[in-house]
Amino acid sequence: MGPHRNIFGYISRIGLTGVLFLALLLTGCSSTPDREESQDLARKSYEEAISLQSLKMYDEMTAKLREAVKWDPEETLYQMTLANALFFQEKLDEAEKHYKESIKINPQLTDGYRQLGRLYMQRGDWTNAQIYLEDAISRPGLSQPHELYNWLAVTYYAQGKFSDAEQKWQEALKIKENHQIRLNLARAYRDNELFDLAQESLEKALEVKPKSARAHYELAQLYLKKRDFGKARDSFNKVIRLDPLSEMSKSSRKYLELMPPGPKNGR
Repeated sequence: MGPHRNIFGYISRIGLTGVLFLALLLTGCSSTPDREESQDLARKSYEEAISLQSLKMYDEMTAKLREAVKWDPEETLYQMTLANALFFQEKLDEAEKHYKESIKINPQLTDGYRQLGRLYMQRGDWTNAQIYLEDAISRPGLSQPHELYNWLAVTYYAQGKFSDAEQKWQEALKIKENHQIRLNLARAYRDNELFDLAQESLEKALEVKPKSARAHYELAQLYLKKRDFGKARDSFNKVIRLDPLSEMSKSSRKYLELMPPGPKNGR
């Protein structure tokens, strides 16, 4: 689901105009760069990192982002971008450190809480994921709020809080109808043996994304549970047409071989 692969998504919202430059405060012959020079060096390293990212030179990009943070550690733009890069490379401990540094510098930085929530989801640390996602949702300036409600619902469900999860998924869908959220909700209903609700959610997922092989596959399995072999057969065949090389297609073919022939069951 995920957002961290867009390393510079945070950058695109803030832009370089958000970087503040302080006036020259100190003069003299010290070999240590003064504040203005440090900011210039940080900006240069950051811009070089952007160029390297476009070339998919991720190790070099990360090194340049580290330089930017070294020169200007109080700039949340650099801290967050480095954290996103580290998250992308699955260096979760380091990413966590820089996300936390970002919200220490700016406690109102919603994206910092959002990304920490995602990081803890990646680790399977559902308690901390819940804490940071709830914190993100409570803050102003929230972008794509339905995604956060979806992620929070997943953390609730992973902790066995089905009712809380269902409520958050419903809240997310009130904000925006979404294929993935419908799939998540359908799976939760299926796991709790609420098969009619699961079917309804999958059908709505297909209204949003008619060519979703995943939704057709899960719907076919529900039809099997209900022994509606005609509809199950139709759905399995759609999976094979839509995604012929997938594992779902292989499974669909096996199901079709094992099912009773159509004419004996009708449609």
